[in-house]
Amino acid sequence: MWGGGPHRRPGFRQEGEGRTLLGLAEGTVALAEHDPDWARAYDEEERRIRGALAGLALDVQHCGSTAVPGIRAKPILDLVVGTERLADGLECVRPLQDLGYEDLGEEVVPDGRFFGKGAPRTHHLHLVEWRGPGWRSKILFRDRLLADRDAARLYEALKMALAGRFPNDRAAYTKAKAAFIKDVVAGEPVRVGCDGSSVRRGIWAG
Repeated sequence: MWGGGPHRRPGFRQEGEGRTLLGLAEGTVALAEHDPDWARAYDEEERRIRGALAGLALDVQHCGSTAVPGIRAKPILDLVVGTERLADGLECVRPLQDLGYEDLGEEVVPDGRFFGKGAPRTHHLHLVEWRGPGWRSKILFRDRLLADRDAARLYEALKMALAGRFPNDRAAYTKAKAAFIKDVVAGEPVRVGCDGSSVRRGIWAG
């Protein structure tokens, strides 16, 4: 692992004995060591989603920190589902509800819909236009962290600092990460200040 011991707080739950640690209380922030079983849990969920959204989903991908081996993450799987048109999102609501997802509407995800599953929350699903801005942003950010170990370490450091500042305010935690994510997607990785702030460190060389 790239960091020290796990950064855990109340709110986690175990999804059955010997299974992946997934689940975080609503609105809280806590980070866990990367669990190799997250990839298996994602594969299982992807199969269910592709089956439920056959003819609607053009692609399903694992995104977010649980998709990046070696860095701590909130124990919530992030998935991005691409449809041909944004309007197709409405047709996906019922099939996803049948899988246990809650439709949280269009406000959370720009140009898309957001769904949550589990209580405590175990899955986040971002429904966007395939290869549209939302799709490209999530895939590009993931792929650049996978390709650049330094950028991934910096992101982990930023998240740890912010988790310490906002353990019970996930909205503030998410907002404080936005500049870092935007810079990486734009090709401008950053370094992290001792207070958790992000500071530009140069132009992406990948």
